[in-house]
Amino acid sequence: QGVRIANARFENNTARDGGALGVAPDRTKNSFFDVTDSVFVGNTATRKGGAVHLSGVDSGAHLAEGCVFRANRVGEDGFIGKVNGGAIYAEKNAVVRVHDAVAVDNAVVGRYGNGGFLVANFAKEVFLQRVNISGARSGEEGGGGALFVFGSEVTLDQTRIDRCSAGVRGGGGILLDGGAKANVFEGVLSNNAARGGFGGHIRVTASSLDIFGASKELKFMPQV
Repeated sequence: QGVRIANARFENNTARDGGALGVAPDRTKNSFFDVTDSVFVGNTATRKGGAVHLSGVDSGAHLAEGCVFRANRVGEDGFIGKVNGGAIYAEKNAVVRVHDAVAVDNAVVGRYGNGGFLVANFAKEVFLQRVNISGARSGEEGGGGALFVFGSEVTLDQTRIDRCSAGVRGGGGILLDGGAKANVFEGVLSNNAARGGFGGHIRVTASSLDIFGASKELKFMPQV
């Protein structure tokens, strides 16, 4: 089962999981979103994935060709439970591929949340290519200002993470935990911070990280 979407705008939508796009519990197998040149702005999830929630075997999303994620949120003011993935949440062997996209000011609202832009929790594959991420933040006690990767493999190619911040759990840009594996090709991490935690750019816990080259400036980078 698949959904193709082009030139769409998802604005100020709300759900428990996936404020704009989500997979229902009885559809968590063979469900795939192919989204191009679309905007996700101001969407909110109360639990997982402010804009997009993906779950299940052979499920996932391809988000490409100028997609924009701006000011999406997960959680609610005053909520003390765990919430994850300010814009995107992928779990249970789902796949995420993001190409030529911009993500600005996506965040966790709530004290214990992780992954201001994206959370991969036992996802099958996460691939970000030419993605410009800025201003993402986790909760005060959370980690992974931009990306929180747990038990999953993520590849970043020509991707910038700038001005992102994490809480006590650390990893202002990226937090890897639970046997996660990350490969970074020609990436730029700048001006990120861990508020009271470890790893202003990256924190690695029981996981592995390989970096293949770095660049102060990236060509063909989508503009914020």
